[in-house]
Amino acid sequence: MSLELLVLTLDDVLIRTDSLNGSGSEMAPREREDASGAAHGRQAIRIRTQALALMRSAEAGGARLALAAPVSSRMVCTLLDAAIGQDWTDRFAVVATADALSARETEADLYRLVLRTAEVPAHRALLVGATQSSLRAASSVGMHTAGVLPEGSDAPRHADASATLSGSPRAVWPDFHVLESIVDGTEAPRGPSTRRPMADPVAN
Repeated sequence: MSLELLVLTLDDVLIRTDSLNGSGSEMAPREREDASGAAHGRQAIRIRTQALALMRSAEAGGARLALAAPVSSRMVCTLLDAAIGQDWTDRFAVVATADALSARETEADLYRLVLRTAEVPAHRALLVGATQSSLRAASSVGMHTAGVLPEGSDAPRHADASATLSGSPRAVWPDFHVLESIVDGTEAPRGPSTRRPMADPVAN
């Protein structure tokens, strides 16, 4: 198997949740985004260094990048302009936000949109997410998944993901090639550690 697309979610994957919570609020739902967007824009937004490293290794391996965020385009731009710079869109082949969804569409529809736009079959895409809803939605459309555990969690694996990644800021995630092998079942699992890559294949 060769993965063609690495799909990242926003909250606690590309951007650490503690950075978003610095203003005293979590990632806002659609109706609260306008009120919280300016506050987030004034915070020092921190990108996960592990996510940046994973993006670089995916690009080096010939895979493309996508960003899927069930929040508004305005919120995504506010956060990533502050965290990465205004040229961040150049890194992503697809950026899909809640603005592309109707009121009846779900997070799974967002991932279907990413796949259609990128023209990549689901089984050649890997989503890295940190919530049960994102992981289950991606799995429901046939994507491989890697779940980021909450910081400080002692769980051996993420129940809703094909592979598990440590949420510790000190953790070193597997590079894209290794993670590809793990979700494909050809790489042996790594033991949990904040100093070494942490990923476990799903149990069949």
